Amino acid sequence: MHALGFEGSPSARVEQLAFSPANLVPGIEPSPDKMLQGRLFSYNDTHRHRLGANYHQIPVNCPYRARPKNYQRDGPMTVNDNQMCAPNYFPNSFSGPMDCKQFEGPKEKLAGDVMRYNSADEDNFTQVCIFYRNVSIELLFLYPEHSKNLVYVNLDR
Repeated sequence: MHALGFEGSPSARVEQLAFSPANLVPGIEPSPDKMLQGRLFSYNDTHRHRLGANYHQIPVNCPYRARPKNYQRDGPMTVNDNQMCAPNYFPNSFSGPMDCKQFEGPKEKLAGDVMRYNSADEDNFTQVCIFYRNVSIELLFLYPEHSKNLVYVNLDR
């Protein structure tokens, strides 16, 4: 770890990690899965609450050999030079961060009437319950000595 320039306690670095499913390789788009869509938002929101608004500046979260350049700076947990004296407004004449057109999301062509889909009456639990029960039963057969630890088995008694 010292070769990458990280000094200090390894435990401190682990406590500062901020993984997120929203960190995708350019060209990869998330699926419309409801759970994933919720996590795309909530992980980053949790990191902002837990580590501060500038959690992406912490060395263990910063991309290797890259420095974030954006207009979100100052505030709590500023751990680097705070982008020096770069202006914090857009547009500016000081070659600040610009949108990169090659990484834009895909364009969707729509025809006809478009409206929101009401998913309020969908069953979001049956599939999850079936999966949970099947996994619990398989674990019971694979590890009978741990049957007292399985919540599903204990709930049915």
